[in-house]
Amino acid sequence: MKYINMKVLMGILLLMSFQTGFAQQTKEQKALGSTSSFKATLKSKLVQQRTVQQPGLTSGITMATPNNEEVKLNIRFEEEVKNSLTLVGDVNGEEENSFFIRTEGDELRGNIVLKSEKLAYEFYSDKLGNAFLREKPIDQVICIEYPEQINQAKVPQTEAKAADFEVAENVYDLQSLPGAYGVVLLDFDGYFLPAGTGWINGNSLNAAPSGMSDAAIQEAWDLISEDFRPFNINITTSQAVYNSYPQNRRQRCVFTPTNNAAPGAGGVAFVTGFGYQDWPCWVFILSGKSGGEAASHEIGHTLGLGHDGRTNPEEGYFRGHGDWAPIMGVGYYEPITQWSRGEYNFANNTQNDLSIMASYVGFRADDHGNNFGGSTFINKDGSGNISMQYGVIEVL
Repeated sequence: MKYINMKVLMGILLLMSFQTGFAQQTKEQKALGSTSSFKATLKSKLVQQRTVQQPGLTSGITMATPNNEEVKLNIRFEEEVKNSLTLVGDVNGEEENSFFIRTEGDELRGNIVLKSEKLAYEFYSDKLGNAFLREKPIDQVICIEYPEQINQAKVPQTEAKAADFEVAENVYDLQSLPGAYGVVLLDFDGYFLPAGTGWINGNSLNAAPSGMSDAAIQEAWDLISEDFRPFNINITTSQAVYNSYPQNRRQRCVFTPTNNAAPGAGGVAFVTGFGYQDWPCWVFILSGKSGGEAASHEIGHTLGLGHDGRTNPEEGYFRGHGDWAPIMGVGYYEPITQWSRGEYNFANNTQNDLSIMASYVGFRADDHGNNFGGSTFINKDGSGNISMQYGVIEVL
């Protein structure tokens, strides 16, 4: 009898533990059915809502989050083309809060960003076409509160003065690695953002030119190219080069004073946004050194990187120490900035920046062989002076 009771007790405990685990899972993630059924539900809600609303009012959908809080998605942009549906707008009538939903066949992608609550949710689908909504830390969805450059006096000055800075004859035709797998366009001369992206609630925008001098453009390009030199990616200022790449292997980075996408920030990007629907990332600091640091930071986000901060003191962005700072922290004020995996005291992020970005575009190929036959011959003159050789040190 005691044996039977023990089995019953164990069964009850197992059931309770399963229910507890399931509850925890549903609090963080909400199943939405299949992507096709979720799309049908969205369309049905829109039809129902429009039959009762007054003409001229913004359409909206009420949706429950994984923790069963309701949000009102006010639709500012709606488009259905073939098998895809795109909805974009604000949340709960607050302009700073936004949402984006896109279904295409069995694939679902999107987000709900509640900047006022520092909270975010992500729409996604699995390989079987099942749709889900899950809660995520907001800075794993979008770069928030990236500080503006505060003190210009603390920014290291470029060694070369503007007057003697080595500037290309045409700074709008620069390339760091022609023919690379991926490309990033540094866009300095103004950009029209079409309606329907995840930016500014789906509205269109005319972003003004940067107004940067040729020397500042050259300095920014030099810095960014150096940061991404380990990777199989071409940092360019040429629109034609950018256009030659397929959409899923290119990223635009817009330098502009038009900061509607993130007022008060130094720049902004969607995390893992590289190659998605030609969505740009943005830089609002228009100088060579600091603008270049901001661009590398935002491009890093599009390639999957999070912020480098500290747990003690608790801060989202680490400004570095000595002459060094992490690129995914704040690099404006130090002459040496690098990709980091949290190799400093009290780091709050130990992700391997290099391997994460390489998963998108790969590493640059080694240009010198590893055996005698493929190695590079080193010349020397009659006095024994060895000629300078340049190259890439491959990943070990």
